Amino acid sequence: VDLRAACESTTAATTGMVSRIHAGAVPLPDGQVSVTRWLQAATRCSSGTAKQLIARGRSLDADYSATRDAWLAGQVSGDHARVISCGIDRAVRSLPAAVKEDRRAEAEDLLLRLAAHLTPDDLAKAAAHLRFILDPAGADQDEIDDADAQAITFARVGDGVEIKGFLA
Repeated sequence: VDLRAACESTTAATTGMVSRIHAGAVPLPDGQVSVTRWLQAATRCSSGTAKQLIARGRSLDADYSATRDAWLAGQVSGDHARVISCGIDRAVRSLPAAVKEDRRAEAEDLLLRLAAHLTPDDLAKAAAHLRFILDPAGADQDEIDDADAQAITFARVGDGVEIKGFLA
């Protein structure tokens, strides 16, 4: 038995169950009213971790069923699944609605095939490149937005200079 695949399958199944609980398909145990709070109590995780688990499950159930199934089968890791869903979401976000779902499905198929041979880091590079292929204008806009968000200020403080800023 491949231990890595078994661990990934278990994590994927847990993520799927959390998604179904969040969707209301399964009642919350112990009289809990919030899935996030229940996860925090049951697993002693942070609210951020609980929210990430819920979001990943919802995303995979709604838009990335092939990725979810590959993760459940242990064919890809949770990191691969995250790179695929987040990378594609970013690549197609500014596409017209009429073509978005077709491009999403094509991209998912491509990235799943690549995931069999690439590390999550290398897959992330492929997903970033995919943005430029699927939506060159949108990718250019992202770069423009990043550049516009940059700021740097210099302020004289006594005999020195204080520098504050953000560079992308």
